[in-house]
Amino acid sequence: MAEHLSVAAMRRVTAAITERGQLGMREALTAVALAGERQAKINASVGAHRKGTKTPATRYETGPARISGNLVRSVTHEPVVQAGTVFTTKVGVAGSAPYGKWVEGEGYAFMLPTAKFLKGVVVPIAETAMRTAFRVR
Repeated sequence: MAEHLSVAAMRRVTAAITERGQLGMREALTAVALAGERQAKINASVGAHRKGTKTPATRYETGPARISGNLVRSVTHEPVVQAGTVFTTKVGVAGSAPYGKWVEGEGYAFMLPTAKFLKGVVVPIAETAMRTAFRVR
């Protein structure tokens, strides 16, 4: 004889699946943001030079060279935010880093290679996080 779930039981099951999926999305996006943050910091460290001396970095081809390390330290990600069914996060230069915004505007565009890098890692990272969230192997 087949067992039937009550409407209340179905709602509980659906709510549990939804909650687990939302947690999985947060975990997946956080992992992607951390990967992007790491890559942006690598891109913002093309050689090094002292302030006021010529940079070893080339415009439009590489990221900026490290002077004090402040730019690299200012690269961060925002916490994952959910609005309805959409989850978002951002990776970039913290608001208190005007030099970083200037460098990005001067053509070094160290965040652009990061976006290209992330295209290749988003799916594997997201799949791993979702498998972990749902305990699927």
